[in-house]
Amino acid sequence: MLEINEGVPLSFREKEILRDLYQGLSRPEIASSKNISINAVKLMINSIYEKLNAKNIADAIRIAVSRKLV
Repeated sequence: MLEINEGVPLSFREKEILRDLYQGLSRPEIASSKNISINAVKLMINSIYEKLNAKNIADAIRIAVSRKLV
């Protein structure tokens, strides 16, 4: 298992997107609800992966739940 990168906090927007992913929203749904582009959502999701050392959405959500981020 990879270590969580505790030195790099998630931004407010990244936490919002992580909560939306946790609730099962798709990238287009998140983009629409936040009034941002799908590409912006994808970039933030990639940043979330990097900061949490996650491989995919399920991994990111698992880590976020264990860290009480969602």
